[in-house]
Amino acid sequence: MSTQQVVENIAMPFIKQRSILVEESATTSVIEFDAGIMVSGNNVTLTLDRGVSPGIEIQIMCLNPARIRYTGISKNSEGLQNTLTDELNAFALTNYIWTGTAWFCSSAPGIGAVKEQFPGTPEPYRIYGGQWAQLKLAGMFLRASGGDARPFTNPMKVTVNDTSIVVDSDDSESVSSLTTLAVNDLLICDEEYRTVTAIDGNTITIDEPFSSPYITNVIIGQNAGLPNITGRITSTNTGFYGTGAFKSIDGSVLAGTDVVNNPGSFEFNASLGETKTNGTLKKTSDYHVYGKSDTVITQNITVRYWKRVS
Repeated sequence: MSTQQVVENIAMPFIKQRSILVEESATTSVIEFDAGIMVSGNNVTLTLDRGVSPGIEIQIMCLNPARIRYTGISKNSEGLQNTLTDELNAFALTNYIWTGTAWFCSSAPGIGAVKEQFPGTPEPYRIYGGQWAQLKLAGMFLRASGGDARPFTNPMKVTVNDTSIVVDSDDSESVSSLTTLAVNDLLICDEEYRTVTAIDGNTITIDEPFSSPYITNVIIGQNAGLPNITGRITSTNTGFYGTGAFKSIDGSVLAGTDVVNNPGSFEFNASLGETKTNGTLKKTSDYHVYGKSDTVITQNITVRYWKRVS
């Protein structure tokens, strides 16, 4: 083996360039060796040229917010090479490996990984690099599996025809998910959710159509619900007695003799702070949760979920 072949095939992979300082927007030359790049300028756009051989790695440290532009593989475009741009925060540290046809951001969690973003924190792509898409969960509350939660299932592959949803019977995961589905469950896609009204074999009927007929996957969710409010009022010659939701506020006979003297003028608990006066439900001043929503809501904050796509 000649000296040149030794350098090219053995020594070159272990050679690393000195660190490069980038203070303004620029495009690299063809990258021949592993390199470290320090981006110190503010709002710099650094464009990476190709690598000369697979496995070449670049490590980039941003001292200020910066954009890294490169040829990458976008999963959303069927694996084709596209020009991608990573929007990075200050002090982000990212690595890129040349695959032979494109750069791959190796410092971010693997493709398909999901990260949660709380208010006041940066998006994952600004920390790790790579391309991320926000999961569209239609404002759903998330619930840990087990207990009274519905079974954990994978999305179902479907064909949509108005309010009729046909599950792909050739897809074993979809069929398995279908076996857990029940009437009144939800089918969720992007920002929309629909209630299941009937199930017949692998055909599901929903309460109203999705806005798009081109939906191919749906997630199963659990619908909102509350137990029935129950109670009884018994009338006697001394007044009204209530049980359950209609139990007296102070435990005594409901309105006592006033009921006898003024029929229809009475007050009772309707449910956790609701009262009824002269037959009309109203809120008490001690409670502020009733009438605030059309469904069940607990105290919450809004978070985002991101999935790495390339």
